[in-house]
Amino acid sequence: MNIKDENIKLNRKKFLLTAGTLAAVVPSINAFASDKKHDHGAHMASKVAEAAIECVSKGEECVNHCVEIIKAGDTSVAQCIATVNEAIAACRALASLSNYNSVHLKKLAAVCIDICAACEKECNKHAKKHKACEECAEACADCIKACKKI
Repeated sequence: MNIKDENIKLNRKKFLLTAGTLAAVVPSINAFASDKKHDHGAHMASKVAEAAIECVSKGEECVNHCVEIIKAGDTSVAQCIATVNEAIAACRALASLSNYNSVHLKKLAAVCIDICAACEKECNKHAKKHKACEECAEACADCIKACKKI
């Protein structure tokens, strides 16, 4: 037998050992996952993640809209862009920690409440005139409600 044949034999053996291990482990992972479905804390974290992702999406739309307004010479939305960018950053982190069901989620949610409240307040100043600002403010309000339920 040459070296190439021995490597193939060893790789086949590693593959079979790995496949056997996976066959033994996967059912227990599935059982653990099915038990986690009843974890209400994880459910609330999922709702927070959804709200945070929506906040990021609406925030990005708001920033893009405000940039166009500024390009046209109206700088009245400059502060809006600043507060929305902070909310986007915070909500991205919130969504990530929510998806991990992090032990730090509650602390970050408290900070996000403050950041989203500032964003909501600033966007509401422009909501009657700009739909993107109105939708961003609404997304922030929804994120705040979800954070308070943690």
